Amino acid sequence: MAGVFRFRLASVLRVRRAEMERCQRRVAARLASIHELEQRGARLDVEIRRQVEAARQSLCGGSLAIEQVMWDRHQLARLRRELAETGASIERHQAELTRERAALSAAHVRVRVLERLEERRRDAHAAEAARIQRAIDDERNVQCATRRMSETEASIALN
Repeated sequence: MAGVFRFRLASVLRVRRAEMERCQRRVAARLASIHELEQRGARLDVEIRRQVEAARQSLCGGSLAIEQVMWDRHQLARLRRELAETGASIERHQAELTRERAALSAAHVRVRVLERLEERRRDAHAAEAARIQRAIDDERNVQCATRRMSETEASIALN
């Protein structure tokens, strides 16, 4: 009878699954980084609006303080520079995310190929085990039938 099914490439499948999980963790970390940067960009947008409003308020006042205007402009320039840097960083992270997703997709394909191979080999093993069992059952049935025929012929010969 066929023994217990053992997939010979199980260790390769485990390694490929581990690689796929590493790729999944990288994609998740990259998505978290992008989300954090997008939140930072939103906070910078709010700060820029506040700074613009504060600068307008200081300009609308009665006396004009040059130091305040310079400070407002400096702060606004710094905030806009940070926003531009954040936007560039988001773009870099999204490009990396695209590459990491492609690697994840390729890892998933490699895992799925081995899983399908395992399924086919498991099915072939089950079919072979069933064929062997049928052959054993057929042989047993032939032996029973032969024994019955012998017993019947013996009983007829005795009569």
